[in-house]
Amino acid sequence: MIRECTWQLRCVAGAALLVLVAGCAGAIVDDPAPRLNGPDEIRAALHGDDFRLKSTAREQLGTLPAEQQVALLGDLLAAKDPQTRLLAVAELSRFTEDVYRPLLGPVAAGDPDLEVREFAAAVLGDLAD
Repeated sequence: MIRECTWQLRCVAGAALLVLVAGCAGAIVDDPAPRLNGPDEIRAALHGDDFRLKSTAREQLGTLPAEQQVALLGDLLAAKDPQTRLLAVAELSRFTEDVYRPLLGPVAAGDPDLEVREFAAAVLGDLAD
């Protein structure tokens, strides 16, 4: 009798968990990505910790004129957290070498984080294969 109750309790708990997860997933899918207006909001979102907002900001970065994108990404290279600097290096690598080389040269030579330095050096082609 106790075993049957335990099995039934597990089934009910599993079903409740499934409903909870499905409900959360639906809320995430139904919730549209926020719209960021202008470079200041994009910059703030790229500096932030909210992954979804940061991802939206990264997508909307491409809607800015190239000069604004480069200026914003150059600012992000001075961010405190290495993940933001890595993101800036990755985004700058989409531009031509004459655009990213002056910005990434100092990063490859002197960023406090080894991973950021190595990534910038790789983009510049300064790492031996």
